[in-house]
Amino acid sequence: MIYDENINFLLIKLYGSGINHLTIDTSNQCYLNFFVNLHSLIIRNRNLNNIKQIRPEIFPNLVYLSFILKSDFKPPIELINEIFSNKFLSLRYVNLGWIDKYCSKKWSICPSLHFVSIHCNQLLIIEDILISCPNLNHLQIHILHNSNIGMICSSLFCHSLERFTLSSEEFELTSDLIDNLFSLMSNVKYLYLQTKCRIPFIYLIENLIKRLNNLIRFDCFIKELLTKNEPIGNLDNIHQLCSCFKRIQLIQENENFRIFGTD
Repeated sequence: MIYDENINFLLIKLYGSGINHLTIDTSNQCYLNFFVNLHSLIIRNRNLNNIKQIRPEIFPNLVYLSFILKSDFKPPIELINEIFSNKFLSLRYVNLGWIDKYCSKKWSICPSLHFVSIHCNQLLIIEDILISCPNLNHLQIHILHNSNIGMICSSLFCHSLERFTLSSEEFELTSDLIDNLFSLMSNVKYLYLQTKCRIPFIYLIENLIKRLNNLIRFDCFIKELLTKNEPIGNLDNIHQLCSCFKRIQLIQENENFRIFGTD
């Protein structure tokens, strides 16, 4: 059901308990307690009165929760803490919007989550998510601002995460960051990177090979910020490193940068 300005309130009272999938696309008040058997909830409007009703006691069977809102949206801290403290026992998939690092102070273990997508500006939160979600399969991180905060590397911790997506228009990827980041998730098989770097692109992917022995698919859109006389390595060199890099192409090249990407 799509809950918008044209919704019939009488029908909600009569049939709301039979709805499994709900999309809220209105600023009008929505009484979510009528939808007690929801499996999927998508929010397309920032009405906080609606968002604050998302509670585990109202949605004990919720599997999928997604906020389709602008990148600066921050869900209530109480909701974030409940999600990452296993209050929603059936929840598997969450697309949450912006999360600050300090939110993780009250988290516990959440074994149900398999997919997490967030926006942030502090990579330190990645380790907190991995520790809180031992059964996570896919982590998707979008960095909204350039962050100079280094990763905390826990040598005794390595997650079984298989899919990782990192995207940013501002953030710059470095070899040190790759070392720290993928020491936490060395079992990754599917990797997507969308960012930029000031070192040769080939150095980055050589470092990936060292860290990710199980990598079978690599996708990227990376801007190498080096002048025309600085770049090292060409497509042939890159393709020979590993079979998962054979799909990489040189999309654009000029005096100041090269862009590498996959189809």
